[in-house]
Amino acid sequence: MLLSLALLQATVTRPHVTISLVPEHTAIVAGMPTRVALRFQVEPGWHVYWKNPGESGVATTANWTTPAGFAVGPMLYPTPSRLDVAGVVTHVHEGDVVFVTPVATPLKLRDRTALLATRVRYGVCKDVCYPGQATLSVSMPVMTDASRTSAWLAVDSTFEAVRPREKGVTAGFTWNGDRGILSVVMPPGCQGETATFFPDDRDLSPAAVTVPMPRGCGPAQFTIPLREKPKGTPRGVVVVGTDRKGYEVR
Repeated sequence: MLLSLALLQATVTRPHVTISLVPEHTAIVAGMPTRVALRFQVEPGWHVYWKNPGESGVATTANWTTPAGFAVGPMLYPTPSRLDVAGVVTHVHEGDVVFVTPVATPLKLRDRTALLATRVRYGVCKDVCYPGQATLSVSMPVMTDASRTSAWLAVDSTFEAVRPREKGVTAGFTWNGDRGILSVVMPPGCQGETATFFPDDRDLSPAAVTVPMPRGCGPAQFTIPLREKPKGTPRGVVVVGTDRKGYEVR
């Protein structure tokens, strides 16, 4: 097992960023869900982008290849930060950035190993921007039991510190011409001077909207320029004050 642990990592170095693939478990176990993390160690002063990069930039995405019977869920993103440069608003990640993808395994596995591979696309920017891509893979042993890898404990801690909460705010939405009004009930005891809504869908609305914090943590009203009328409430993340985690709006 010590040999396989050494092999259960993949790392590539690109200009201004190092990208690693880190599996949660030491082995694949039939029927046991697992997760895989993509870790971006971004050079100081540079940044990569959220799933909706904003009015410019390249979204960070991963296209997975797995053995037959595996099911890969949508990649989970940390809470982004709003960056405004000369009036162009983008949604960025800086420093040590972790994206997590859940993987479901079939109930029966015949092979002794399972190859998990992904093709990553991203953009890394500072004063200039570089679109990039990388292919990473790990060959996982198939066993009847597995434990968490030591590398996973580190990346999971980084991710959970900035993972948006699934609950905590409620939202309503009204449509008015080419604009939408998103009303978000703030969490109890909210603090800070502003609240920011990051829309999931760039095709619907590209840029985050920041408003002053409502007095007494009342509902925050976000006026969102929309490219098309949405079906239901637009999804995204609301960041309250300087909170690093944010709240999902669904």
